[in-house]
Amino acid sequence: HPVLGFTAILCIALGAGAAATLNQWYEADLDAKMKRTASRPLPAGRMDRQSALHFGVGVGALSVILMGLAVNYAAAAILLASI
Repeated sequence: HPVLGFTAILCIALGAGAAATLNQWYEADLDAKMKRTASRPLPAGRMDRQSALHFGVGVGALSVILMGLAVNYAAAAILLASI
């Protein structure tokens, strides 16, 4: 069903964004030391680390819950493991 497929892709995209946010939160201190990544929002101080953590966890939880309710629990478990 097209709506189910769209919902699954949306959940996967949200999960990928959550994983990227959590990765940048986790590595903010290392990113601050590297020239290439020093201008990212967390190392540069343009965003609070706690806000990034809450955003990443919130978006990740939303994507997993939506995937579980709309698609199935197995897909939600795989999404959770990938995040």
